[in-house]
Amino acid sequence: MNSKKIGIAVLTLALLTQAVPACAQDRWGVEFRAHGAVATQDELQDDAQGGYGFEASLFVRLYQHLGVYAGWDWSQFTTLQTIAGPDVDMEETGYAVGLRFEHPVSPDGGTTLWLRGGATLNHLELEDHAGNVIDDTGHGFGWEAGAGVALRLGANWDLTPGIRYRSLSRDVEVDGLTVPVPLQYVAFEMGFRRGF
Repeated sequence: MNSKKIGIAVLTLALLTQAVPACAQDRWGVEFRAHGAVATQDELQDDAQGGYGFEASLFVRLYQHLGVYAGWDWSQFTTLQTIAGPDVDMEETGYAVGLRFEHPVSPDGGTTLWLRGGATLNHLELEDHAGNVIDDTGHGFGWEAGAGVALRLGANWDLTPGIRYRSLSRDVEVDGLTVPVPLQYVAFEMGFRRGF
């Protein structure tokens, strides 16, 4: 093998080893988000006051601007007397999976717009002030859609504020009565993502 072929092989190998970390670094990430939520329709406002919660999710990039996310979330709402009496909390817990589109909006790539949408598989629990479960609806499908920005904080870290709309309809049973609960709300979120 002559020195020209060896030089080309070494140069190619050097370029490949330099390119792989840059691609792999942003190939996937983990994200933690906290939110405050408000009801979006009159009948939900009769059933639940504002809420709060958090989510942990995993993101995997499929293409340059498109990836898939999957995560687990928990939200709590203070219900009004119309569902199960005073001092009752409603918790929404479950899973979310969907697609996330990301596109840089600043020349240096430090600010990225993101849009996401997908399905949820969540359930509702009613709990009294002592933490005892009054009813558990079982898991059912809902949906979500959201948007926000990712602001680069440094190597591999992003601040990810956003807003998300969620919808889940389940039936709860209280004292032998079945009550439909259309849980629809807007969540104002703040998150941190670590890319790898």
